Amino acid sequence: MNSRLLTVTMLAACSSDGAQVKPADASDIPTGDPCNGHIIKAPITGAQHVAQNTPIEWSTNPPTSGEHYPVWAKWDRQFTTLPRGNWVHNLEHGGVVFAYRCDAGCETAATLARIANALPDDPACVAPIRHRVQVVLDPLLPNDGDVAAVAWGTYYLGTCADEASLAAFYTARFGRAPEMFCTDGSSALGGDPF
Repeated sequence: MNSRLLTVTMLAACSSDGAQVKPADASDIPTGDPCNGHIIKAPITGAQHVAQNTPIEWSTNPPTSGEHYPVWAKWDRQFTTLPRGNWVHNLEHGGVVFAYRCDAGCETAATLARIANALPDDPACVAPIRHRVQVVLDPLLPNDGDVAAVAWGTYYLGTCADEASLAAFYTARFGRAPEMFCTDGSSALGGDPF
């Protein structure tokens, strides 16, 4: 997919000004961690498949449910270009996405990959898959959060990568979604193993 089409698709998927989108009936719980983290639980808005690259509008930023693309991405990978519509499908399979935004030269990707790689193994997965987790660059995250952990119906948003908070979020929320299996996704979506 060319980068221009990816940008148009991603911009259509949420507020273009980087605002945090949170439904009125979402809960917002401060974690008290050093990254000013909050856990937001949002209502599930469906799980319909739409054609790849179809513009999607979600009820939250980052998205935690809703329409998504029919193809999911490989687990235990780091992505610099993965459309939200694909990783929302991974959430539907019980996965967790560690998303980040930053300028060039950001160290956050390596930190998140290290945290993800140190997570306890997922008992539903078979080698070589160890976890249902991905690290994804997402420049559309809200302006008040540089790091997010996203699961089906819930997300964590913070200003930095707090290892304890991210590991606790993953442990409490992986494997809790409507389609519970650890089958690997498409290699056509790219990604580097961590």
